[in-house]
Amino acid sequence: MLFGGGLSFLSWAGKVAGATFMFPVVAAFANPVKSAPLRVIAGYCMFGFLQSMAMSLLSTRGEHNLWLIHLFIPVQATMFLWALALWQTRERMRMTVGMIVPLYLIVWLALTITVESFDTFPRYVKIVEGLLIITVSAYTLLTRSQQINGPVTSYPWFWVCSALVMYLSFGAIVNPVSSLLLPHAPDRVAFMSSVNAVLLTLCNLLF
Repeated sequence: MLFGGGLSFLSWAGKVAGATFMFPVVAAFANPVKSAPLRVIAGYCMFGFLQSMAMSLLSTRGEHNLWLIHLFIPVQATMFLWALALWQTRERMRMTVGMIVPLYLIVWLALTITVESFDTFPRYVKIVEGLLIITVSAYTLLTRSQQINGPVTSYPWFWVCSALVMYLSFGAIVNPVSSLLLPHAPDRVAFMSSVNAVLLTLCNLLF
């Protein structure tokens, strides 16, 4: 999805990862869910699919597409934190996570205007997003696991939170590192992007 043309593993991995965004969306339509957090995740996946298709189209044309990653980050962060807020067991924590959303959007805007560049991968905003969502996801897993009777794997929050921790543990660093390496070692960037695509595929399957 970075470099136009070619049937490289990166190209195929990116396209497969983009297509898997539709799995949760199709599942949500085939078996309508009443859970508000799951509806938010399904909505995120729809936006993720559209973004992935747009990036693939621009890549095929040989046009720059990294600016789409920058614009998608606030959408992704907002919807993940929104879903996690709805899964909190305490009203105070639900409000706290909800308040993080506008604060992050302010940080994203400030960093995007001042230090980020649409010509390369996002650096600082991705790290902040990853740390926030991993922390809230891990906290959600911990607190909700203490209040259940059945197997933890029977609850949707377990799969979603586990997927977020797994994916963003790598995703939070792959873009900043790629931004540093892109001018000097594009082959390493392509490899990391392929790994990221595989992890994104697993994340969407867990959703």
